[in-house]
Amino acid sequence: MKINKTVLLVGLMITGLAVIAVINNISKSESKTNFAPEDVALKIENELATSNESNVTIDSITVFLENSGSMFSYERGANDNFRTDINKLFDLLNNTQKSLPKWEFFAVNNNIHPLSINLNHFTDGNIVYTDNLRKGDITQTDFSKIFRRIAENVNNSDGLSILISDLIYSTPDQDNNGAESVAASFESLVTREFSGFSEKSAIIVIKMISPYRGTYYPNFGDLANLQINQLRPYYILLIGKNEIITSLVKNKKLNDDKALKEEFSGFEDYFVFMNPNIIQDIYYSAFPYSSTPVLFSATRETLKGNDPIVNLLYNSNSKNNQGNFYLGIDLKPVPLFNNYLYNINNYSISPDNFRIDTIYPLNGLVLSQLDKSRIKTCSNIFQINVTNINNGNMQLKLKSNLPNWVESTNSLSDGIDSQVGTNTTFGFMHFMKGLKNAYGIEEDVFSLNINLTQN
Repeated sequence: MKINKTVLLVGLMITGLAVIAVINNISKSESKTNFAPEDVALKIENELATSNESNVTIDSITVFLENSGSMFSYERGANDNFRTDINKLFDLLNNTQKSLPKWEFFAVNNNIHPLSINLNHFTDGNIVYTDNLRKGDITQTDFSKIFRRIAENVNNSDGLSILISDLIYSTPDQDNNGAESVAASFESLVTREFSGFSEKSAIIVIKMISPYRGTYYPNFGDLANLQINQLRPYYILLIGKNEIITSLVKNKKLNDDKALKEEFSGFEDYFVFMNPNIIQDIYYSAFPYSSTPVLFSATRETLKGNDPIVNLLYNSNSKNNQGNFYLGIDLKPVPLFNNYLYNINNYSISPDNFRIDTIYPLNGLVLSQLDKSRIKTCSNIFQINVTNINNGNMQLKLKSNLPNWVESTNSLSDGIDSQVGTNTTFGFMHFMKGLKNAYGIEEDVFSLNINLTQN
């Protein structure tokens, strides 16, 4: 059967006009309501910016072993966890590199003593502090001299420095001063010595714990030495140029505290100090159409482009005048470990009718196609709950808190009351405050704003 060409043409024109009318009606509907038109859900499988290999080459690794009487007692404990964990850390750092760095070792106390050993010393079943390593005055540790040598390494090489120490500070003439005064003087020393190279460096402080059997030396000469057999903390500091430490922080082998606790018998926790000026602008965008139900929207002009959505529209007739929206943030430029970045308590949000409900990694979330163009730029999504929706500005900040484990590790009475804490270190809080001062870390790491306006 033949079809009249004129009839066919008229039919196509009518169909086309009908489609245009439907599209226009949808567009008008979008501009008047907060509810998005039907769209296909999108499951995001975004590869986060972590990998097993560092993208920065570490040419050399210099290890400073504190060579003091108190450190020797970690190897007299109930097992060989101290040596084993140190060996595992060295292997882990090697595995972050495409080629093995050059390793160099020093014993440090009242001076800095070169050691004629290599990595085999730690894998051959030896204790760490064999007789040939016990050099210098084991009764005094000159942290000022050690920190200055580390500063030289950072300034003059693309290497990594490692200090293994119990971080117990003492001075020959401290008996005339109180515990608080001695700890405060350590804080001042740390601030002074690290300030000189904090602009170009960063530091990872790792808290470890291991069985300790032997003499504990109280910080004050008029107190008797104590014989103890218990767990004791010690610390591993990783110090290097900003790009080296940032690369390690974002490495999968280090940026998973749960995996580290399974791998290392003595791993407890860690924290990063870096110059806040290395953090560039943080990308963020609201994802209004991924919430269910959709209570917020953006203008059609905003949706057409790829610019972040920082202005949200809401309908005053929203049921119960409350709901939620998703906020995508790119946390990759922030050189802090995930156990800090994913902790809701480390963020503040205002005013008080906003609340962070959950922080999601991007992988696996089901999100709206309307938010697709902005999703791939982000690493995490924050679910923000809102009550009493009204015009105004929401502000979210990542605070620069010292984590809770720092305070619980601190003591000013170890040995003074004839007891030694199994998980504390004399003056540790002051050491960490000294680093915070040196790196010029202020109240907030970054601050973001979202504006809400009634549609």
